[in-house]
Amino acid sequence: MNALMYIGMFMAGFLTLLVSVKKERETYDSILMAWLVLTAGSLFFFYHDFNYPTRYLNLELAAALLPFITAPFLYFYVCALVLPRRFEFKRYLYHFIPFLFMYGSMLYYGPEAGVKVEDGFIQMTYYSPFQLRWYGMILAGSSFLYPTLSLYLLFRHRNR
Repeated sequence: MNALMYIGMFMAGFLTLLVSVKKERETYDSILMAWLVLTAGSLFFFYHDFNYPTRYLNLELAAALLPFITAPFLYFYVCALVLPRRFEFKRYLYHFIPFLFMYGSMLYYGPEAGVKVEDGFIQMTYYSPFQLRWYGMILAGSSFLYPTLSLYLLFRHRNR
């Protein structure tokens, strides 16, 4: 398992380096680099949490919720790549609402609900409010929605 995480982190770093030395970078190149760095960060978090658990709950929660940020960045990359209009990041900020909502609610309910991050996953030991109870469903839905939207945009672009 550790070897796969090492390979993923190395590949993300290497690809980020390759894109960063490109002579004429476009907006989609910057979005791709951000996505790769976030993906490497997510892999590093899982590696670190499996091997060296920490006591910094805020940092662990933010890292455990990185898939809520990496999935929209994949969609942003495809949008910037295939859509005819110029990509403006501020038009897409609403995609970060699930991350902000989940992170805020986990910080708010964290100590009372017994929220902790163990082996890379968020766990609640006492009671769980509605949004924390459905964390896995929201994460799975988000992780399914953005690649599906990206594929839809790619197929539509190919047909054009």
